[in-house]
Amino acid sequence: MISATPSTVLAGGIPEGNELLASLLRDPELGPVALLVQKRDRDPDEASPEEAAWLMAGSILELLEIGGPDAVRAQLEELPRPQRVDVVRAVCDSGYPARGTLEDFRILVAEPILSAPPRLRAARNVSARDPRRRKRRVR
Repeated sequence: MISATPSTVLAGGIPEGNELLASLLRDPELGPVALLVQKRDRDPDEASPEEAAWLMAGSILELLEIGGPDAVRAQLEELPRPQRVDVVRAVCDSGYPARGTLEDFRILVAEPILSAPPRLRAARNVSARDPRRRKRRVR
């Protein structure tokens, strides 16, 4: 059985399919959507930084639509805070054409993550571990 991906169906379905797909990729509104359709056919190394941002944003927004904001936040919580903040900002700045979903992301996912205070790490008792810092008993 031959497995067809959405982009191979589009490209092979009509004579000008490859040209149509290429023009959709250049379209500022439809490009990200066409890129998502084509993502299974693409090697990640082939994506430009802008395309990679669209792919990431599209995948995260797709998860938001399917799993809701809790699912997205749970996935993002697995990242270290600086990386999590970078991903959230990249999605917000992606210009992804699904404006309603992007706005939902901003309100339901980005705002809580960006406004949360960083977790404080427990202070280490340096003197207890470093024998040079221990106070000497006075005799």
